[in-house]
Amino acid sequence: MDFCDIPQDLLEFVIFINIVFKDVVCLAMTCKAMHTYISGMKYEKQVNYNTKMKVWLKNLRNIKITQLNLERIEFCTLNLNSIRILDLSFTRITDVSMLGGVHTLDLSWTPVTDVSLLGKVHTLNVSHTRVKDVSCLGGVHALNVSHTQVKDVSMLGDVHTLILFDITEN
Repeated sequence: MDFCDIPQDLLEFVIFINIVFKDVVCLAMTCKAMHTYISGMKYEKQVNYNTKMKVWLKNLRNIKITQLNLERIEFCTLNLNSIRILDLSFTRITDVSMLGGVHTLDLSWTPVTDVSLLGKVHTLNVSHTRVKDVSCLGGVHALNVSHTQVKDVSMLGDVHTLILFDITEN
């Protein structure tokens, strides 16, 4: 059987559901046809991103960035519109202004204070942050502001799922 004869849905299932990303990259390096095929697909499982993966970034949809890697990443070089889920929890990121195009964004346990440009994010977790003002987040579908300094949520009437539990009373 020739590679081109394998049904696409079978390849997608085998390659992108059952194989870790490191092995997907190795598989892509086996032949030009496989590389071409894989480089046109999206990998949905969470990947711990590092700068060596820059070539494959357009294929990644669910990225976890650790503090060690965050210090080496320039967000302006990332195609943030292709990333569906970005997990920056437990990092020291402070400027998140360029992340408004990400679908699901986890900023929990970060020193973030300004989330005013994240109103188009679908699912946003800012729990355990220094955020005080969420008035610009009325367009967010699901928002977690637990363990923050947020006191006024009156502008969040259109938020479908709003997690307020244990808001700090300072």
